[in-house]
Amino acid sequence: MRSLSLSLVLFLAWSIPASAATVTVGKGQGFDFTTLTQAVIASSPFDNVVISDGVYDTIGGEVFPINIEKNLFIIGSSSAEVIINATGSGQGVLHIETPQFFAVSGITIRG
Repeated sequence: MRSLSLSLVLFLAWSIPASAATVTVGKGQGFDFTTLTQAVIASSPFDNVVISDGVYDTIGGEVFPINIEKNLFIIGSSSAEVIINATGSGQGVLHIETPQFFAVSGITIRG
């Protein structure tokens, strides 16, 4: 099983609008979404997608690959505690389309 721990991976542009929102992902109450897939679809360009501790996989409702088609920050609470796991899905984890800016930190990607 391949595992990749990401910490601020990719910066392709430098200007960030002041209107960016924070979208939260987690299990249980108090979060905007239960999957990263849902959060990415619903987010607006330059939003912060903040992921709470947990394993995010097809059993939990993730659909792989997660298509990134806009400029986003994806931020996990801890690379030891936030795991995006596509193992066994037969798909890649992320499919990055056309963003000029994309950043990931604090998550572990498997699959």
